[in-house]
Amino acid sequence: MKTKTIIWALVATNTIAVGVILIVLAALKKPQEPATASAVEASIPPASEMIVPPAQSETDAKSNTAQSILKEVLQATDLLYERTLIAYKTKINQEPPYWGKYIAGYSEAKEGRYPEAIERLQRRLQTYPNDLENLYTLAWTYTKRGDYAKAEQICNQCLQIDPKFSRAALLKAWGKLQQEDAAAAMAICQRAMRDNPEAAGPHYGMGRLYAIDSHYDQAIASYMETARLKPDAAELYLHLGLIYERTEQVANAQEAFRKAIDLDENYAEAYLLMGVSLDKAGRHDEAATAYQKAMVHQPVFPEAQLFMGIQSLRMKDDQTAARYFTQALSMQPDYPEAHLGLGLAYMVSEQFEKAKKEWELLATLNPEMAEKLNAIIQTSSSGKQ
Repeated sequence: MKTKTIIWALVATNTIAVGVILIVLAALKKPQEPATASAVEASIPPASEMIVPPAQSETDAKSNTAQSILKEVLQATDLLYERTLIAYKTKINQEPPYWGKYIAGYSEAKEGRYPEAIERLQRRLQTYPNDLENLYTLAWTYTKRGDYAKAEQICNQCLQIDPKFSRAALLKAWGKLQQEDAAAAMAICQRAMRDNPEAAGPHYGMGRLYAIDSHYDQAIASYMETARLKPDAAELYLHLGLIYERTEQVANAQEAFRKAIDLDENYAEAYLLMGVSLDKAGRHDEAATAYQKAMVHQPVFPEAQLFMGIQSLRMKDDQTAARYFTQALSMQPDYPEAHLGLGLAYMVSEQFEKAKKEWELLATLNPEMAEKLNAIIQTSSSGKQ
């Protein structure tokens, strides 16, 4: 099977990382005479012995092959970008929206120090029992912790004090959504919209619900109405940008990500997603700038390190690529794509033993990937090119 055929067959099965490894191994494997079926079966090595570095006399030829393969791989990275966009969509959908003031207790809750946050907020409630801002932040803390019943109780308390306090309605709907009760979440948002049509929260909630159901036109309309009512909500534009990416409206997606950055210049996730969008559009230099800014605002950011490594491979700078992939692994040791990238960097610099070690680690992180690798080696051994 030819290199490009292998790439696209594997891309179609949603295994780009596997495809890259298999292509590399097939290219680096020493040519053999055609074998019988029984000989092939006996020749399949264990996962720890799959990668064999070429003899010194073959180095120049293998180096040229490695560069050719790398070029093909870098042209087939769209799936990796798509996976990143999907992963971030999932991540931000799991984070409850916070539209309150940064009062005492908020920073502790944001950092996951829930007991400290709850203690501070409840202590203030003893003096100001009807303080909506304090109650809202307490409800958000319980929501973030996953205690949806307690959060809903406090949201109801907020709505008893002020039936038009739409932020509490949004938070209550978000909790229902996390409990997979979309119908209840929609009912809450629709009621809040009737009670207070000019409140941004219910429109935002409806946008989230429409997006989950893949009703993208309605989701965009709801988000645009939210933006009109609350133009300073940076996270709104992150959601909007992801929908535009999903519907292949690239220019609108990049505009939305830029708006998020304009509203929050420290928004590392927005820089990363901007970089991914630019990369997909072939604007690699601009993408690299965005990734670098993401790392400035969030130093521990393995995804940004990964994509900078890919950028370095694209620029034929394998040493810099290896450094970025190594940094990504120092932040997230079990990051399969980073092991893959580091192996590629070693491959193109002719450090085949080091590449072998990286891909052995990759095989331990993803056994299914190792099985696919064995299958390709078996095909190569039998002479079915």
